Amino acid sequence: MSIWNYIVVGLGLVLLVFLLAGELTRKNRARLAARTMATTLAVGALVCLGLPMSCRREKAAGPEKAAVVEKPAEGIVRVDWKRKLVKGEPLRIQGRWQGASVRLFLEGTGRVLDSAVVGKDSGFVLGTTPALVGLSIYRLRAVRGKDTIELEDMPVEVEVGKPLRILVLASSPSAENTFLVSWLGKGGHEVASRTLVSKDKYQSSFANMSQRSLERVNTALLDEFDLVVADSASVTEVLRKQVKEKGMGLVIRMDSLGEGRVKLGAGRIVRTAQSTFALALAGEEEKYAAYWSGLLRDVAKEEEGIVWEWTPALPRVGEPVEARVSAGMGGMPQAMLGARSATVYLAEDGVLPFSWSGRYWPEKSGWQTASLLRGDTAFWYVWPEGAWKAMNVPVPEESVGATPVEEERVPLSKSWFYALFLLSALFLWIERKIL
Repeated sequence: MSIWNYIVVGLGLVLLVFLLAGELTRKNRARLAARTMATTLAVGALVCLGLPMSCRREKAAGPEKAAVVEKPAEGIVRVDWKRKLVKGEPLRIQGRWQGASVRLFLEGTGRVLDSAVVGKDSGFVLGTTPALVGLSIYRLRAVRGKDTIELEDMPVEVEVGKPLRILVLASSPSAENTFLVSWLGKGGHEVASRTLVSKDKYQSSFANMSQRSLERVNTALLDEFDLVVADSASVTEVLRKQVKEKGMGLVIRMDSLGEGRVKLGAGRIVRTAQSTFALALAGEEEKYAAYWSGLLRDVAKEEEGIVWEWTPALPRVGEPVEARVSAGMGGMPQAMLGARSATVYLAEDGVLPFSWSGRYWPEKSGWQTASLLRGDTAFWYVWPEGAWKAMNVPVPEESVGATPVEEERVPLSKSWFYALFLLSALFLWIERKIL
């Protein structure tokens, strides 16, 4: 407030006190409340007439300040799945749908593999276990009524996988171990099994590998295997040391402590339930295979190799893609990318060792190759223009989307205060002279 405002308000208060005191000391106390009210309104209106009165008003911003925000599109706004699987490993697709309710279908090999009803703006999970080895394209279809709202490709590469060398240790005979060893052998893994049948007496069996002594589980024996499957009574300090220092995987079959994954030094430890073979006995062979395939690959000793990464994760035709490769090699490598094997020069990362990256503009949709001069080849996928529309539309924040506005101060008309002052003063005059 300015000094003038303080002066006007101060004088108004003094006048109001003086007039109200006169009303309160008046001998005729009839209609005292009405006179007090009229006096207060008259003084208040008089003060307002002496003050610079204004109000705030919003106005639309000029054209140069107007914000252009696209309406959020209906469709899949987030999705993720593992692009490279090992045979028997399940495919799990997770995402989020934006818009009214739909039914989602996961399609492949000419049939529906899984489906789910997705409510308005909610997440979803779909899955299957791929039966084919190699490059495959599944479809994710969103349907409402008879209309297909969205249809997207879901590329997956399934590898046979390198056979694992597995040691199974059991403190007593069990159907669970017998079934597991048989299944591992049929899957091409090299398996050695040792079961305690009586005090200091063991029974050994082998699949896809030559016989050897399993009496003493020491470092020399464990060096021959990628991972060990053992019940809790068979776990020794030697096993834990091998996991921590050598990166060997360890699966501990528990009775009641539940499942869980543990990172220990260079390796991993996984606790799993005992009765998984009941799945196979119940005719759920695919679920049994998916469970153990995923578990074994997750815990097995990691092998060093070339790793390719793509940004964005869902590249489209005509849009730039950053290719990043991590591998233990020197110099500045070249890469052959895309359907036409264009040469892309990779720049070394300034922070991360053994990491190079380059930019590429895909010209065709579908499966693409990525290879280095030394001959290593990987596969990646490019979607056509217009794919994943909802994921490429900016979602406005809560306050975004309305027309931008500015505030301005507008002078108030004082005619109402004149009218209020005159009416109050007229009432006081009439009440004193006539009533």
